[in-house]
Amino acid sequence: MNKYSRCTVATIFLILGISKTYSQNSTNSPYTYYGIGEFVNSDHSRTSGMGGIGIGIKSKGFINYQNPSSYSAFDSLNVILDVAYSGSLSKIESSNNSYKTINGNLKKIALGFRLSPKWAISAGLVPFTNVGYKTVTEKGIEGLSDNFTITSEGKGGLSKVFIGNSLKLGNNISIGFNTNLLVGYYEKNETYTFDEYSTDYKETIRKYKPSSTFTMDFGLQYTDTINSKWGYTVGFTGGTNTKLRMREYVNYNSESSTEDELTNSYNFWTPAFIGLGFSINSQNWTFGADYKIQYWENLINKNGINYLNNSHHLAFGTEYTPKGIFGRTILQRMSYQIGGHFDRSYLKINSMNFDTYGFSAGVLIPIKNQGSRIGVSFDMGKKGRVDNGMFKENYYQLNLSLNFSDFWFQKRKFN
Repeated sequence: MNKYSRCTVATIFLILGISKTYSQNSTNSPYTYYGIGEFVNSDHSRTSGMGGIGIGIKSKGFINYQNPSSYSAFDSLNVILDVAYSGSLSKIESSNNSYKTINGNLKKIALGFRLSPKWAISAGLVPFTNVGYKTVTEKGIEGLSDNFTITSEGKGGLSKVFIGNSLKLGNNISIGFNTNLLVGYYEKNETYTFDEYSTDYKETIRKYKPSSTFTMDFGLQYTDTINSKWGYTVGFTGGTNTKLRMREYVNYNSESSTEDELTNSYNFWTPAFIGLGFSINSQNWTFGADYKIQYWENLINKNGINYLNNSHHLAFGTEYTPKGIFGRTILQRMSYQIGGHFDRSYLKINSMNFDTYGFSAGVLIPIKNQGSRIGVSFDMGKKGRVDNGMFKENYYQLNLSLNFSDFWFQKRKFN
């Protein structure tokens, strides 16, 4: 077995080995109660300070999962390891209450390299959906003066184990596709507690798991020069409707029942989507923007849900590197990023859209004598609004990433 094959096999086993733990994403948002949770659009690694753009960005020194055609930009001698983590502080407000929450998640782990001058591959694990909420309501018992409390909680999420391929078609065009296996599960629990007897309660735990569901997305990029100093990349991504076969397990937590029972299987469809993006770059500057739409409204009848809305994602950003590899000081070799993003959720609550606005900034710190970089970025923004029974969330998110690039396939000569 050659070194390429050993790398691939080792990566797949590593990813599968941690997928069970990684898939349990941590978040806290009342809106994740609906559907299968909150969908993840942004890239939390190399471009997180640029609004998370990626459709029109080449994979130079990092793994750009957002457009699989970008893998063709891997250096022929390098193996790239990409790891990203984020932590957030959120304040959630309703018309009569507010609370704060702290969450943290491993956002990405991936490995990529070129197998030939025109063929590159990548494998990894990225989040797909997040579920995390807790609500408490009180209701009276008809005909009695007693009350009971209903506590609803959700946690978990789904993730994608992916293998991506990219092919170069000539000097300017590359195509690619990601094959994804959904892993993980999420829970929706309800506990009924009677006030008069605080130990008297009934708990129902419902777990939802996908049944060996595969999805696929594809991409294309065209790269060319404008003049001797500037070049550009235009990108396209897309995917078709995908049927998820979800299994529901119920555990009525009592002395007589301690095991999960499979009670229901049903189909949940995720939508077709398209995305467009571009970047313009020179030796020191990069400017770029992305737009993506998911066609949820076409799935209202298939999913039997009437609050679906086409989702929109818009991101933009820029990066400046004073001197690059030629800089004498670390400040001259660092890259400085700034960007923003807008998201319209697939949820339409009380006939109102659920929108997110965010602003981001970050730096990329080079590791001495290597092509590797440490990324630190900050993202702050607002989700939703306090109106018509809705919630507003102000969040502050810190992203940390390591883009590790190593020369594994270089033959050294000694005199």
